[in-house]
Amino acid sequence: MKHLFLSTEDALQNSSVEFVSIGDSPLGPIGVRALGSAVDGTRDLDRVNSVLEKVDVQDISSSSRLVMETAMESIRSSLLGKSLKPTYAMEGFKDKRSLQIAIEENKGVISTVWDAIINFFKGIYDWIAGFFGKKESTANANIEKAANIDKAATLINKIDASKPEEAREIIKEVKQLVKLKDVEVRLSDGTLVGSIATEDEKDNIRVEKIKEGHESINLITDRYSALLGSSDVKITDFHNLFKDTNKLSANLGFLMSVSSIRSLSTVLMSSLYLGNIKYESVEDFVKKEHGETFFVIGGKKINVVGNDIEVVDVEKTNITINITANSMNGQITALLNKNKGANSNRNKTFTDEIQKLIKGISQVGEKRVPEPGEDDYDKKLGDGEWEESAKLLKEKLPYINGCIKLFTTIIEFISRAETLSLDLIEVYLAGVAKACEFIMREKI
Repeated sequence: MKHLFLSTEDALQNSSVEFVSIGDSPLGPIGVRALGSAVDGTRDLDRVNSVLEKVDVQDISSSSRLVMETAMESIRSSLLGKSLKPTYAMEGFKDKRSLQIAIEENKGVISTVWDAIINFFKGIYDWIAGFFGKKESTANANIEKAANIDKAATLINKIDASKPEEAREIIKEVKQLVKLKDVEVRLSDGTLVGSIATEDEKDNIRVEKIKEGHESINLITDRYSALLGSSDVKITDFHNLFKDTNKLSANLGFLMSVSSIRSLSTVLMSSLYLGNIKYESVEDFVKKEHGETFFVIGGKKINVVGNDIEVVDVEKTNITINITANSMNGQITALLNKNKGANSNRNKTFTDEIQKLIKGISQVGEKRVPEPGEDDYDKKLGDGEWEESAKLLKEKLPYINGCIKLFTTIIEFISRAETLSLDLIEVYLAGVAKACEFIMREKI
């Protein structure tokens, strides 16, 4: 590593609004590798200081001093790169004064690097907070859309084919609230809505059946592959779409609580607590707590391999969605408000825990024996404990990082599945309105 690569500014600016981009976030592989190198470098430099503080420079041969100077300069350069300025101390350990200057400068380098490490984790926190902020905005937009869907569903129930003039006005209003979005609509017998009418299609009773969800309509589209997969599907109850995401959301809350990240963040980040992470990897964690090493969300699959997260997308293709369902009786807004509240509480808890985790990590960088009466949470680490904590932090970082990636990826897909479910209901209602209009068109 030529220099400490822990900047998060570009990652925050470039992160996708539409979808979580782990590679462009502080959780990306470049940042994580740099962090590991930074932890190693500070530990090495701290060891150098431990040696220097115990030696008498006059007792060291010139060749040995040269080796020490070269090693120290190499470590410093690996940490600070071009920002490292040559100093008097680095020109040679000529006497006790130059040795003391080197020790103090090393402490300054360690402090600078550890500040960068803390800022790296703060960057992760800011990225996560921004990510959840986007999910909150999506949830609010969905609730606004749900309100229009509920209104449209109520209006559709009022369509009366025996009163064509009123029906015309109602359908016009419905079209303002919900959009078909270029999805092909067919009646249950395969008739394309919009084709030439036959006498059989002009049927008031059939209008009633369709608007009440007793006769199916077919939507042909590739719009919902990510939600439903790549095979034809039959839907009889829209509640099931949300039950799946709600169940996964509840499971996610459980996984967050047992991942050990929370237990790490609520106490001092010492070797004792870092050592309490009982899982060898995220894959091991998910296998033991979830029973599988993958999650299926609609037409997508999230695989956990070691500490890496892989997303497998279903092939996008046209499918026939046969729907015989009501629109949840105008309760979509209430459902999404409830989901939003539960998800907001979960997300806030998680961001709070990450913030505490940062505080714990910052304590690794502050070596100080606790004052009498200090609370354990606020104490600082002594020399020996700091060394072990820094070592374990690097070892456990891939696991901690992998858990955060897993959680944010699942949350992203839960949000997307909810949005697509809502979109599907909207298109269905628009299709119902169009089908009713098609059957009644000579009457209106």
